[in-house]
Amino acid sequence: MALIFKEHNARTNSNSFILNNFEQFYIRLYAHGYTRQEIIDFLELPKSKAYSIRASLKSKFKTSNFDKITSKAFKKGLIERIDFLDETVKTQALKFTKSICDKYIKTTTPLQKIKEVKVDILGFYYACEHSIHSQLENKAIKDQLSQNEKEYIRDMYKGFRRNKVETENNLYKEHIKVLNQAVFEKLGVTNWFNVYKKALQLDIIKPQNISNESIVLEVNNTATNIVRLFSLKRLNYNEKKLGIYDELLKLYSNIEFAILLYDNAQ
Repeated sequence: MALIFKEHNARTNSNSFILNNFEQFYIRLYAHGYTRQEIIDFLELPKSKAYSIRASLKSKFKTSNFDKITSKAFKKGLIERIDFLDETVKTQALKFTKSICDKYIKTTTPLQKIKEVKVDILGFYYACEHSIHSQLENKAIKDQLSQNEKEYIRDMYKGFRRNKVETENNLYKEHIKVLNQAVFEKLGVTNWFNVYKKALQLDIIKPQNISNESIVLEVNNTATNIVRLFSLKRLNYNEKKLGIYDELLKLYSNIEFAILLYDNAQ
């Protein structure tokens, strides 16, 4: 088995069950966009073992929908959110980490420090949003999707069962299969979890669950954590920079997943 991930058993927040190594690896690879066969090849599993892992995950999460399994795994902290952020976010985090450090050193009072940090944190978040949207617009992905395909994505995101989607849109199973293939190919993904993520970035789906107040709250918490980092004498300057970088990634992932996982892991 390829040893890319640290091996350990993960327990849910509710302590109702634990995931073994293979179950964790399977979910993480699925969330990264691997197909079922690619997961089998990567983990060097016989098909019978892969089927056993899938059956165990369905039983533990009490659903046969792997997108819901993935969402629940994120919500329970069984897989790390920051592992699935776009590279653009990580690039912006590096840039703003330097800016925050520079401003922090130049300011004197604690109150002024927090104000300066909050400005940069908000700048970081919106810089990420702008960069991601600009990249996707340059690829013209949204224009490749038909109106019917966009509506289908919105319906699936709302949590409709497949037969309900077919009934309400007068679609037959063969048509559903064609739609799935078209959506996956045009968005460059292999599962619905990543369809939802990219569709959110493209503004194809616009959930209303997160407010500006929620973003401000995340910013305030992150600013407090960053100021606290700088007050820790046991950390050297580079360790503090790394801590700031991690805080920025956590901020973006918290906001992104609050939107992405809304209503999809119920």
